Amino acid sequence: MDVKEFDELINALPKVKIDEPISSMNSINIEDLRNAVERLKKIPTYQDLLKENQELKKQLEEERKKVSEYSYKLSNFRCEETYETQQKEFIEYLENMLDNENDIFSLVRVKDVLSKYKEITGE
Repeated sequence: MDVKEFDELINALPKVKIDEPISSMNSINIEDLRNAVERLKKIPTYQDLLKENQELKKQLEEERKKVSEYSYKLSNFRCEETYETQQKEFIEYLENMLDNENDIFSLVRVKDVLSKYKEITGE
């Protein structure tokens, strides 16, 4: 029921003339009823709430996917960063081994491994 229908119903009520004043304490104010009808129209229906709930679930799922993708990218970045650090530490380790020139056999192998490793990593 909307306000227009409410007004039509109120106007359709029979008018009664009385000589005694009506106490406003227990009477119904038509304007209050009209306002109540307006407020009731603003209350969402079950279907409205269901539709809004489905939209919110969809938005939540999209946000979860974004968070998941971000976590995955961050994880990969950290792995790459750790891998890069390990590569640099290994190169440094091999370079330090080159400082020991007493072991000729080791020296030749380390130089070979180091050059191949630098070639692979682009160092």
